Amino acid sequence: MALGLSRRPSAGPSAPLTPLAKLLALAQVVRPLNLVAIALAAWVGARLGAGALDIATLLVPVLIGAFGYARNDSVDLAADRFNRPDRPVPSGALSPRAAAIVSWTALGVAALLLAATAHDATTWGIAIAAAGALFAYSPWLKDRGAAGPLAIAALTAVAVLWGAAGAPRAERALLPALLAGAAQFARECVKQLEDAPGDRAAGRTTWAIKGGLIVVNRAARLGLLAALLLLPLPATTGGLGARYLALAIPTAGLMMLWALIALGGRAPRSGQISATIKLSLFCGLAALWWSA
Repeated sequence: MALGLSRRPSAGPSAPLTPLAKLLALAQVVRPLNLVAIALAAWVGARLGAGALDIATLLVPVLIGAFGYARNDSVDLAADRFNRPDRPVPSGALSPRAAAIVSWTALGVAALLLAATAHDATTWGIAIAAAGALFAYSPWLKDRGAAGPLAIAALTAVAVLWGAAGAPRAERALLPALLAGAAQFARECVKQLEDAPGDRAAGRTTWAIKGGLIVVNRAARLGLLAALLLLPLPATTGGLGARYLALAIPTAGLMMLWALIALGGRAPRSGQISATIKLSLFCGLAALWWSA
């Protein structure tokens, strides 16, 4: 498998960073594109559930996601030097301490926002559970077999359900949440395949290393197959109709199908497949949003 064996540790920047470069590094450490996807997932849940969308519903999952991304970078330096040398921490643009400060600041703002908007105990429980799972993800859950990909998949589904929580038609968000979770599970498996050389060099024991690349590849294909089977269901069970199918099938559906076929090839390009699944998630969420 083409897993990026040629990657090498980054030597870090050779000159002091400008203020603009530091700001860009701070933004990059929270994965802004992924945060847009989280916000879109919550918004989709609110639209599907026919509920009100307040600022906490939209921003709390985004801030908790930012906490998880920045925390992951603050503790994963050894593996990221091989797997993601261009990220702010392994490249030397940001220190692990700075990434940790960003992560806890994001979580603190999320808590303040929840408190200011007077959400109930159930909402607090979901937020605390999500933050706890992200705290445990690296280094613990990530090195516990299927628990790592399953945790991120569950959090992706929760982002959709969060938006629908308490809404009059919250049940309409269930299938889309399962769909998003299945696709994300597949992507997390593919990312483990891609990162296996660096994780092994850093002494990590991820599922791809302990269980083997073939096992994780099969799990990724099962996740994509589940996502493809779930993809048309919101049109009928969720009542979204033909407009949803017209938007989702030619975009998210075709990309997931391509990824499924590519994973069955002799030398699948894990990075390209991961990016394709990520784009399919965006397209699927956009189709749900537009059709809700």
